[in-house]
Amino acid sequence: MSQGVRALTDLTKRFQMVRRRIEAAAEHSQRSPDKITLLAVTKTHPPETLRQALNLGINDFGENRVNEAEGKIVELGRDAARW
Repeated sequence: MSQGVRALTDLTKRFQMVRRRIEAAAEHSQRSPDKITLLAVTKTHPPETLRQALNLGINDFGENRVNEAEGKIVELGRDAARW
C-alpha cells in the first residue's frame, strides 16, 4: 500500500471514529448530530491532506496562523471550505 493510500485510509478511519463519537455524544445529550459542526484543525497539515478531508465531507477548517492559512486558501480555493 502506498503512503498516500495509507494516509487516506488512516484519515478515513479517524474521521469515522470522530463522527461516531459525535453521534454518541449528541444522542446522550438529546441533540441532533446534524447540528454539531466538526471543525478540523489543519495546522501544519499540507493542502493535500485538506483535499482528502474535503473528499470525506469535512469542510470546516481552522488554522491559528493566518500566513499558513492563506497559502492553503489560495491553493484549495476560498469557497472550497469554510475557513
